[in-house]
Parts: sequence; C-alpha cells; structure tokens
Amino acid sequence: MARITKIDDLMFPVELRPVYTDLEINGKQTKIEVPNSRIVINNKTGAPLGVVSSNYKLIRNDEAVKLGVKCCAELFGADEAANIEVFRVDAPSTASYCHIDLVHKNYIMNLWDEKKQSDVYIPYIRVTNSYNTSRALSFDIGFCRKICLNGVIFESETIRFTFSHIKHELNTDISFVLESGKIKELFDKFVSYAKKLKDYVISEEDSFRLVLILFGVKNEAEIDFNDKKEDKNEYNALLEEIRKKLKKYIEDMGANGYSLFNVVTDIASHPMENRYFRRDMNSMQRLAGNWINSFQNEIGQSNFEIAEYLKLLKESPNKALHLTANRYAAGGR
Repeated sequence: MARITKIDDLMFPVELRPVYTDLEINGKQTKIEVPNSRIVINNKTGAPLGVVSSNYKLIRNDEAVKLGVKCCAELFGADEAANIEVFRVDAPSTASYCHIDLVHKNYIMNLWDEKKQSDVYIPYIRVTNSYNTSRALSFDIGFCRKICLNGVIFESETIRFTFSHIKHELNTDISFVLESGKIKELFDKFVSYAKKLKDYVISEEDSFRLVLILFGVKNEAEIDFNDKKEDKNEYNALLEEIRKKLKKYIEDMGANGYSLFNVVTDIASHPMENRYFRRDMNSMQRLAGNWINSFQNEIGQSNFEIAEYLKLLKESPNKALHLTANRYAAGGR
C-alpha cells in the first residue's frame, strides 16, 4: 500500500482507551477490562493503532515534531522555529509509526571546502515516533545534500537521542546535550569518506551492478516472468530508472565512488514506486550509511578488487557491509 509522505496526514488526534474482552462467566457473556492494557485510537478514523501497557506515555506526532524543533534549535543554534522546516515524511499507510525529517537550511557545511568547487550539505534531525511501541521516540542526526536533499544516516557512528514511551522517562523535560564539536566531528568523518570515494574510479557497469545488489534488486534470471504475478515491463522500468540516475551523476561528477554514493543516497531518499523495489526510506538511508562506511575502507586496501567485492555483496551482504580493515591482510574472506 502507498506510504504516507505528507505531514498533515500524520497530524490526526489520538487517545488512549481501555481494552475490553468478552468472557463467559457462569454461563453469561460478560465484558471485562483487560488490566494494564490500553489501546491507541486514531480519533479521526476510529482505527486502532496499537495495544500498549498502562505505563505507556502517549506522545502525539505534533508533540514529537515540537521536540524535534527543540533539538534542532539546541544543536544547530536556530533562534526560532521559523528557521526550521519539515522536508521529508515517511510512514506506513496505517500511520502506526513515522519518520519526520527537520532541517535548518541556514546551517550549511561545504563538503570540499574549496573556492572553485563546493558541494553543500546540511544536517537534519530525523524524528521517529510510534503509537504501537514498535519504535522508541528518537532523534537521529544525518546529512543531506542541499541541492537535491539526498540523505544518509551513519548508523554505526550516529548521533542519536532515544526515549522509551514510558511515563517516568518522558514525564520530565527533555533536553538535547552534545559534547562540543560532536556534529563537526561526524561531518569531518563523512568528508574523509567522500574524498576517498571521489578518488576511486569505478565503471558505470560495476556501479550499476553494485546498486542492484545493495538494494536487493533481483537479476532477471531470478524472476519467472511466465508467472502472471510478475511484470517484466515494470521490472525493466526499474532498471531503466536506476540507469538514468547513474548516468546523470556520472555526467555531473565523473565515474567514481562519489557519484556512486550519490546514486545510492538518491535512490534511498526518493524510493521508487515499483513492486521489485522495497520502499522503507529510513532503513535504506541507514543501509547507505553502513555501505559508505564499509566501502570507503575496502577501496583503501591495496589488493581490493571490485569483482570480488560485488560477489561477496551478492552472496553475503551482511558480511560485505561489516568488513574489517585487516580482512585482506588476514588472508581471504
């Protein structure tokens, strides 16, 4: 089903109600309240969003956004909420949880720090909230390319504030405190990754194969197009769209790892409507962060070979995304 991408579609009223069950007692049907349980209801539609414990602290999405604005203000020095805006929303059609991205566009960071060449990024806050305890209330810092808002979150090194939906944890005033220079430290690490990628030459065909494997797009031979549930035209349209993005970035940036990185983050940040492609933006952007962390390390190895890397990525993606710096030196995979 189509995902929710507009902020207004998440600003519906919600409330906690008791949970009841029907029991037969002495031959009579009796409705009794289930102890220590509550149900979260969408008051606009009447739909249930999740069953939670009586100790659950309900945080509405509008309240979560206000906390996100506060986080932006404290971390990025925004003087007022007017400087902060919502630039991306992602949630399932049930709206049981959501990711809302906030950005302070005046807080700019130049990737290359060169007079003749610039590539401006801005940090953003990803606010995550849920009405079914599937996700904690959290605030992740990522970076996005200002010109196109392609985003990435470095899961293994991320700056994250997390709060469980528990009354005693959320009944106090929430503050967002970081060590001085922490955001710059994370961005500087991103810059070092990007420079390594920019210096690495990779062919269009190898980049294309890597993108397909990374995002789990099956080879044509793996799909039975004689099955009526399959659609070869839709599959080919997906490949064509990926190829189109790749050619555009190669034309703009050259056939290198940095243009490949931009293709990966573009696809992750703007998921395509296609049955052969998953559309969970949050997990894909985290995948992009894990991949750049691993890949920039691998291409620095003296005996790195792209063909071997692609083979490993296809056969053991988790292993390929968590390679250690001394793997080659240790002898094989």
